Amino acid sequence: LPTRATITLRRSKLDRLIGHHIADAQVTDILQRLGCEVTVGEGEWQAVAPSWRFDMEIEEDLVEEVARVYGYNNIPD
Repeated sequence: LPTRATITLRRSKLDRLIGHHIADAQVTDILQRLGCEVTVGEGEWQAVAPSWRFDMEIEEDLVEEVARVYGYNNIPD
């Protein structure tokens, strides 16, 4: 298997792309439920994608997954 890269997810980018603030604890929980090894930093998360998730390579992939699991219907218009 290829080496698993660490992906940085910045709070500022997450909020900007989703257009909604999701609580830090909830973002951490979502990433962990997706199988990521998560380290929480100041205004960011460091996530190592699980070996079976070849589609998680860049920050935008994590934003997409957090939004999907959070629920698109829960994001205000």
